[in-house]
Amino acid sequence: MSNLLYNILKDRATFSIHGEDTKTFLQNLISNDINKVNANNSIYTCLLTPQGKYFCDFFVMLFNDTIILDCSYARREEIISKLNIYKLRSSVQIQDLTDQYTVFSLHGDDLLSELALSDIPGYSKSFMNGYVYVDPRTTLMGARTVLPTNTAIQFFKDWGFKPSSDPYDHLRIQNNIPEGDKDLIPGKSFPLEYGFDLLNAIDFNKGCYIGQELTSRTKHRGSIRKKIIRVKSDTSIPELGNDIYIGENKVGIICSSYSNIGLALIRTEDYEQNASSGNKMIIRDQDNIAVLTVIGT
Repeated sequence: MSNLLYNILKDRATFSIHGEDTKTFLQNLISNDINKVNANNSIYTCLLTPQGKYFCDFFVMLFNDTIILDCSYARREEIISKLNIYKLRSSVQIQDLTDQYTVFSLHGDDLLSELALSDIPGYSKSFMNGYVYVDPRTTLMGARTVLPTNTAIQFFKDWGFKPSSDPYDHLRIQNNIPEGDKDLIPGKSFPLEYGFDLLNAIDFNKGCYIGQELTSRTKHRGSIRKKIIRVKSDTSIPELGNDIYIGENKVGIICSSYSNIGLALIRTEDYEQNASSGNKMIIRDQDNIAVLTVIGT
């Protein structure tokens, strides 16, 4: 089992939602179908604004008959507050579990077979007083697990897991996976432009939810004009939100990065029109200039 690796995801939080109205409550809010969630299947989804813009994203699992959400640690209070606003008279209780459980990313060549996991995104099962599931976005991201904080590390030692020397965000960027506030801007970004439909976060066959009308209209009209690409630079890449230019023409913005590789959101038409000009794709960051090369889409 020497190739089994884990990353502690310290930037993640967990909280439970329980009560007789839980599924109806979430079904009316999130972009994915809550009815897909059961003891053997978890989902990735997002909560949108009424204008169809990104508010937050999270993973949803069912553990011991209770819905558990894995979300951004930095925004957990804001997310819980938003859910409480929408709760109204629903019979729903929300409890922050972050102090009790820790989220880990798992990977390795033999991971799925060693843990007896199917290679289907979202496949889930109970696991060492916690829960493990194949990443619902893509199997390229391995699996995720939520374990009791006080026993998790000893469990990994007993099973032969080793801490990964490769940060989680490096793996994520290598696989062209945008994630949450690392790449999207709350209240401004449209998830379809970031390929969230390709990451299994949006179900176009479910009923109404907040932001559903614009999201469905955009998808069916084929009016998605931006896309995520993977880029590299000879220098470190500036932070989220810096503009990308070809010549004097702005063609996109930089998203998350690790060292000299990153994700960029590109306006497809502008990029295609200017890419053949011979000019390089650059980011101007104060007195510094980073030259970018496309390495994947």
